[in-house]
Amino acid sequence: MSARRSAGRTLLLSLLMLLVTLGLAAAASEILLRVVYRDAGRRTLGGPGGQAFEYTYFDPAKELRGPNASGPKAPGVTRLMVMGDSITWGQGVTAWTDTYPARLLQTLNSGGPKYDMAVFARPGKEIDGHASTIAAAVADVDPDVVVYQWYNNDVELDKARRPVSQRAWRTWPGFATLKSWSYLAFGLDFALDAYLPQRGRSYVQYMEETYADGTPGWQAFTRAFHGWAVYATGYASRTIVLIYPPVPKDALAGLRRQVTALAQGQTLVVAPAQMSRGAGVATAATADGILAVPAGMPAGEVAHSPGVALAHGSYTATVQMRLEAAATGAVARVVIGRGDGQVVASHDVTAAALTPGAWTSVPVPFTLDGHVSPNVTLRIDTTGVAPISVDRVALPVTYGIEVIDLAPEFGTINTSASLFDAHPNAAAHAVMADVLARRLQSPPAR
Repeated sequence: MSARRSAGRTLLLSLLMLLVTLGLAAAASEILLRVVYRDAGRRTLGGPGGQAFEYTYFDPAKELRGPNASGPKAPGVTRLMVMGDSITWGQGVTAWTDTYPARLLQTLNSGGPKYDMAVFARPGKEIDGHASTIAAAVADVDPDVVVYQWYNNDVELDKARRPVSQRAWRTWPGFATLKSWSYLAFGLDFALDAYLPQRGRSYVQYMEETYADGTPGWQAFTRAFHGWAVYATGYASRTIVLIYPPVPKDALAGLRRQVTALAQGQTLVVAPAQMSRGAGVATAATADGILAVPAGMPAGEVAHSPGVALAHGSYTATVQMRLEAAATGAVARVVIGRGDGQVVASHDVTAAALTPGAWTSVPVPFTLDGHVSPNVTLRIDTTGVAPISVDRVALPVTYGIEVIDLAPEFGTINTSASLFDAHPNAAAHAVMADVLARRLQSPPAR
């Protein structure tokens, strides 16, 4: 009996010593972390301590972290309009003068004032916000060059399906309080979340699946991108998309290739179901339907497309049309118009140009002047001569935007602002400024 009691005491003593050792180790770790991160988050972005990270501003009242030139330009000065999110704003870089827009401007003007700049950047801003900003501000800024810093979350116009990290220890009611007080708890939570396998699909998998070419998510991005690109290319003589890579740098390569291809242009397609109907009668002959004009229908509008913004230049819209019975003369008319009621182009479609019973692509060329026409529509009229059917309208649009993918430029340098946050640090901003300066001081590729 005494031997059992002695063994029990030994076990109890061992457990007590283990608890004391663990407690001392935890206390020592807590002290060490509080010494290492004594800035309490003021200089370590995302680190323990809960204090606001320290920033300097170009304009403290407006929290601007870059110049905001507007109005008439000085003679011989090239104006840059730089757009981006928290990366361009400089989250994780204390001094605004260390952000890449400020460094770029300093480099470009090292031999004298040849450039000025307007920076439009806010944390969390995505493509829809950039499209709204440039539409409202570009006429006043009147840029010669537009630079848009792109990051992969710019495509996430709908974040409802973004995976959320589910960790069992975070369900404890006191966890948030403990993490806010204890540097050790903060560090353990970060390390365990980073290194333990995630349940369900990862963020990279979610991005690859949700925003693959042809998905609804990607199509929503391409529509918003068009809204931005029209104003950028309509006003500026040169436009550059600066792609900031994810972590790790080789992730989401397919998405970056999609953006690179999109920067060259895309084809805007309007299905019959998306058109406003006049005399056209919707049928279910195809997945998107077609619009039919029966025999005996009097002359008038069949349908018109939604308005779309277009930059100055020459275009050719294509309308899929089918003649349903033999006829002669003009059977339809396609009219390109602006939102102000001005007719840009009018094209008569004759029976001789169509084959009865077969779909024909009818090209309609037109040219737009000015910087941007914000509400261009295509209207299809019937002459009442013969029954016709109308399918989708296609409009190829060329942007010709230069793309710089920064992934190869960073090499092996550590680009993260801190262990706890992957926003670019000052060294990464210096690389970005240098890459852009070299590009801007060279003629655009043809």
